[in-house]
Amino acid sequence: MTLRSWLDALLHRTPAVPSVGIAELREDTLTRISGVVRVLDDASLIAPLSRRACVYYAVEVVRERRLDALRQQLAFDQRWVPFEVDDGARAVIDPIAARFSAEYDVGHPIEGTSEITPVERELFERTSVDMRDWWDWRLRVKEAVVEVGQTVAVLGSAVRERDPYAGHEELYRSDGATRFRFAGSPRYPLVITIV
Repeated sequence: MTLRSWLDALLHRTPAVPSVGIAELREDTLTRISGVVRVLDDASLIAPLSRRACVYYAVEVVRERRLDALRQQLAFDQRWVPFEVDDGARAVIDPIAARFSAEYDVGHPIEGTSEITPVERELFERTSVDMRDWWDWRLRVKEAVVEVGQTVAVLGSAVRERDPYAGHEELYRSDGATRFRFAGSPRYPLVITIV
């Protein structure tokens, strides 16, 4: 597959990219898998607004002017951890170079400083949101997550790696001693979407 067709598939989600089960994956081949998000190595995140267990969250703080609806992004914070996708077999997803597609499903407007919760105040301090000059503005805080237990689709290519949980008596290249890992790059990022 050429770079152009890969980008077309990435940007337009064309059916040219085959969807396969994890057990049928081939190395270094652009594919789409889907399955349930599982925690890897007991590492997960807690989303700052909703307190949901997740492997990815994004929080956006937007300032809206009351008179003309002018919008200005004040802060954007996103975090992720590696995780597994399970469709009966498992693959490791390393999202350091990934594009997430998750809807902002938690959020609300804040009309004045008296409406700020302690969680939001901590978020504003961490992301350096200036809470002065609110007379003509209101804030809107939004959160998107990829929750543990949700079903996601991953577009990218996988490589085989040593499985640290396999028995030591097995050979390195035997099926039982390896697992698949999806890891993107700035040039070829993974695309992770909620199904």
